[in-house]
Amino acid sequence: MKRQYEYLMGVLWALVICISFFWNIRVNQIDTRNIVMNRGQAFFRQIVATRNWNSSLGGVYGPLREFNLPNPYLDDSLRDVVTTGGMHLTKIDPAHMTRQIAEMNNYPPNLIVHITSLKPIRPANRSDAWETRALESFKQESDEYLDFIKTDSIPIYCIFRSC
Repeated sequence: MKRQYEYLMGVLWALVICISFFWNIRVNQIDTRNIVMNRGQAFFRQIVATRNWNSSLGGVYGPLREFNLPNPYLDDSLRDVVTTGGMHLTKIDPAHMTRQIAEMNNYPPNLIVHITSLKPIRPANRSDAWETRALESFKQESDEYLDFIKTDSIPIYCIFRSC
């Protein structure tokens, strides 16, 4: 009888350990998802605020540089100007500014940002298969899309948000 009791206690203890193990994995997944969502939402809010600031000024001007070339998709007669001192400036509209900020941040482990559309004006903004699924989901669902993508090197959580 004592042997059966010990066996039953061992089985129950193993069951408790297994339940605890899988519960902790699930809690970890939920926490990771929440951290990723919060980080993505904070970055998105900052980008929106920066775009609104730029838009409220009608765009901003910056000197011509290798990373700040004129935006060929900006149809504005004042896109390129020259100051009285001879400095060449180009207008940076909200979309171009967002793209520049994204390019500065697009390296792991930071957020990777890609401005995309199903009908892009700029061909480089064409959506890939994953982005297309996310954009299509906005037609029926919410304005956020979260997916887990496994790459050859590391797993990545991807957040997609519509403007």
